[in-house]
Amino acid sequence: MAKGIDVRDYKYLIIGGTQRAATTSIFRYLADHPEVCPSNMKETRFFLDKDYPLRVKYRFEEGMDKYNEYFCHCPSHRDLRVEATPHYLYSPNTPIRIKNSLPSVKIVFTLREPISRLISLYKLAKQLRHIAPTMSFELFVQEQLQAIEEGSLRPMWMRTLEEGRYSVYLKPYFEIFSREDVCVVWFEDLCEKPKETVQKICNFAGIDPAFFEDYNFRTFNPTYPVRSSIVHYIYWKLRGRFLYYIHNRTLIWKILRSINFTIEPLYLKLNRQPFEDVKIMPETRSFLIDYYRDEPKELESLIGEQPPWQLEVI
Repeated sequence: MAKGIDVRDYKYLIIGGTQRAATTSIFRYLADHPEVCPSNMKETRFFLDKDYPLRVKYRFEEGMDKYNEYFCHCPSHRDLRVEATPHYLYSPNTPIRIKNSLPSVKIVFTLREPISRLISLYKLAKQLRHIAPTMSFELFVQEQLQAIEEGSLRPMWMRTLEEGRYSVYLKPYFEIFSREDVCVVWFEDLCEKPKETVQKICNFAGIDPAFFEDYNFRTFNPTYPVRSSIVHYIYWKLRGRFLYYIHNRTLIWKILRSINFTIEPLYLKLNRQPFEDVKIMPETRSFLIDYYRDEPKELESLIGEQPPWQLEVI
């Protein structure tokens, strides 16, 4: 941090949104931009509520100097600091924390058609052994619905059904921030037209969109079927621990990040297997369509833009 400049004096772009909606890809794309300095951990989780059920290294209660440690490698000439924590969308007190802490901040949310997102999270939960490998999709949905009705405490993987009602969680951001400081992009648009979608984010953030004219938009952190969920669980646990402990050791972090770009594709090549479609019973599909039926209209009313999906044809 430059002498005499407070962490609050920098410009920030925070990437929020739902899980499995390409926040990692967007973060990686923007990290390559010459006007951007990315956080040394993609998910800082700094502004999450204290009782939010995720592991956090530095909490908001420890002070903003701790937040600056995620950007300790940033040269002063890079104006825009970028981090990506999808769970900011779902943490009740996060909007006001960000608003009061970062005077020059913009937030972009990426959203995905909620049923395909739910299926993707179901696959991931099985891979990471958060749920039993034999659990059916129907039971995955039923247990969440029952937990909602009972009002019981739930781990993250048992909240994915209700978290597809994005408008409920977006409203506080649109109430607290000006509309010029909140942007929503769609996962489906990023898949179909990545250049236009990322350039939209650039224009919103105030950086040059021309950088992405001839850019290679590869996909990061996709959901793959794996041969061994145990091996996959161990791999991601070890990977997460390394990032947790070395994120502010700039040289080590850069070296391991470069190595990871080589190792991860090799690992996935060895542990991947052909996709197996998730079979959804007609009754479950009908229930989900009804459950999310009002969401496109709610989002259009809130954002002023219609989502690029229709639940009835899914």
